[in-house]
Amino acid sequence: MISGDRWYLRENGPCDVLRKFIEIFHGKGWLNKKFRIKYQNKRYWISCNEERFFAYEINDNCGLGPGVPGWPVCLVEKDYVYDESEISALTPTKLNTDDWLNIIANQKFELL
Repeated sequence: MISGDRWYLRENGPCDVLRKFIEIFHGKGWLNKKFRIKYQNKRYWISCNEERFFAYEINDNCGLGPGVPGWPVCLVEKDYVYDESEISALTPTKLNTDDWLNIIANQKFELL
């Protein structure tokens, strides 16, 4: 569902969430492509295909943890959704799946 320019998943299951990512990526001609982006001064790899969406934060301090050269921050598959928003006390990333849908749908990022 979209309200203004904000996506809301409500209580949808993983398959519905993945379908929404696929719809957005397909509509922009981005399906099956990998992009390096910058959002809120952080760099990410993002990609979506028929099987999964992923966002991977790139470690700007390579070799200085918490992940080398980075770590997954959002993964959506047909039967699984993971995002770091629920463990934000341990990581600097606080984006949830709704946030990623909004960032991508509204192109609120810089393409690198």
